[in-house]
Amino acid sequence: MRTGLPTGIQIKSVIRTKPDFHSRFQAVGKRYEYFLNLGDADPFTRPYAWVIFRELDISAMRLAAQKLCGKHDFRAFTALNGPAKDDTVRTLHKLDITKRGKRLRIVAEGDGFLYKMVRSLVGALVSVGEGRLSPDGVEMILKLRQRSEIVQTAPAQGLFLVKVFY
Repeated sequence: MRTGLPTGIQIKSVIRTKPDFHSRFQAVGKRYEYFLNLGDADPFTRPYAWVIFRELDISAMRLAAQKLCGKHDFRAFTALNGPAKDDTVRTLHKLDITKRGKRLRIVAEGDGFLYKMVRSLVGALVSVGEGRLSPDGVEMILKLRQRSEIVQTAPAQGLFLVKVFY
């Protein structure tokens, strides 16, 4: 079937909705997955993962991820430059890290995400894994609502929107 969409986009199912349905404003949650490769990746996955050539402390990263879950003001984890009155409170239901061989997968699921929030969360977790930031330091950044120069924004190529919940 010809859809006019780029070949990288697949339609797996179609559901009839009401005429006033809005895909962005009626979403109640989203799930993102971010992929990292510890060491050089093969040529097929390299464009779709952040390649890191340093050892990471996965246990410390998981501890930091636990501290980020829940309802918080995530202003420090966004690239928003808007006024402080913008609502930056979100609920992060899940921030899981799984390792399989040299491949790490970080799953972020929440009621919504701010601009570059998932990439900033991943950057913070990598900083923890490298030992440049402690899990308590991540919690402090969250509480202070100010981004630290230690927290980098992860590159875009490892990020995938996996599911939108309605």
